[in-house]
Amino acid sequence: MSKNQKIISGRNIYKDDKGRDVLYIKSKKIGYVIQEKDQKGYTLYSNRYLIAGIAGILAANFDISIIYCIIATIAIAVFLEIRFRTSFLPTLVQLTNFIPTENISTLDALIQEKDKTRTLTLAILYILFAVLIVLNGIQLKVSPLIMAGNIIIAIAALYMGIMNFIAFTKIKP
Repeated sequence: MSKNQKIISGRNIYKDDKGRDVLYIKSKKIGYVIQEKDQKGYTLYSNRYLIAGIAGILAANFDISIIYCIIATIAIAVFLEIRFRTSFLPTLVQLTNFIPTENISTLDALIQEKDKTRTLTLAILYILFAVLIVLNGIQLKVSPLIMAGNIIIAIAALYMGIMNFIAFTKIKP
């Protein structure tokens, strides 16, 4: 495995009989092969709702009206969803008779990457981000609604930090 190769994982990611990563969309009953050249694009689009939510919460932290933050969040989510469906998926190789079998969990992918330095760094950064987003909300004395959003983001970041730390402890040198 090359040093820079990222292992794709997630709820709808499977391996086919040739060992390729396949995004299976259950509603269409179609598998889409994610090749190495498509991995960065997939990473962006797989996090599209998270990106939109974080953008909205961060905007709210800078005294932008809540209604504008909600509109921006929805606009970003819709834009990324449309780009995912119309620009990204059509460029992937389609498998119409794909039957999902072996799912790859995020934790397994982090362990398989075998990059202890990156995994530990991400663990620390996620945990720091979780603490700092909450402290920022406290310092700015944001409304309870915005603080709730900050806490939700902090919980997600803590989860990712803990997952990276667990992977770090399981990676064999």
